[in-house]
Amino acid sequence: MSVICIDVKIERARRLLWLSWAALLLLSVGATLVMVSEPHRHFVRLAELFYVGGENNLPTAFSSGLLLFSALLSFLARQAASAQDRPYWLGLTLGMVLMAMDEALEFHESLSGPVRALLGLETFGPLYFAWVLPAALLVLGLALVFFRFWWRLPMPLRRQTLLAGGIYLGGALGIEAMGGWWFEATTSKQAGYQVLVHLEEGAEMAGLLLYIQAMLVYLGRDRWVLRFRTTPKLALPHWSPG
Repeated sequence: MSVICIDVKIERARRLLWLSWAALLLLSVGATLVMVSEPHRHFVRLAELFYVGGENNLPTAFSSGLLLFSALLSFLARQAASAQDRPYWLGLTLGMVLMAMDEALEFHESLSGPVRALLGLETFGPLYFAWVLPAALLVLGLALVFFRFWWRLPMPLRRQTLLAGGIYLGGALGIEAMGGWWFEATTSKQAGYQVLVHLEEGAEMAGLLLYIQAMLVYLGRDRWVLRFRTTPKLALPHWSPG
């Protein structure tokens, strides 16, 4: 049996993630220009693979991956946490797994119709994408539940998670609400709306990247080592922190 080790330097991975973030946004801008110019449908289908406002494409997979990695880091933090804080870290872990699933399935979008029907307004403005209302109430409730846990965190982690969460929620709820208002007022998905879409998705991904950075520092990791144990018939992966 032999062991193959892959040494992953966190600083390099961090740079790669931020470069991927920038590249995805630039590719999405290009994809948007292709889609609005109404070229041949085959080009549109290709462009949709890179559009941040689309579904089941590269940006969606990237965001889901960031959420799952954030969940993994939260779970690792739980392992070293006090008994008092372990349930909260577990809650964060499960919440991020559910968010990753929702990112892929877009379940939250299906809430807009029923919520709009419940509100019964003639115009909805920022609540046009009405799922933001129950989502905001959920965030407020969770903030009250998690506040004491968050306050017990080390000061640097408190500041960093506040920044990460603020940027993420500012995109997911704040800019999303602005996009709904814009779309209802103009019934257009052209330039102004597309700017808001890219700001929203870019903020969500940036918030997750900031959370990942903060957690890596908190866990005291500057690298991860992946070990693959091989036998003549079977290769089994194993990872451990460096």
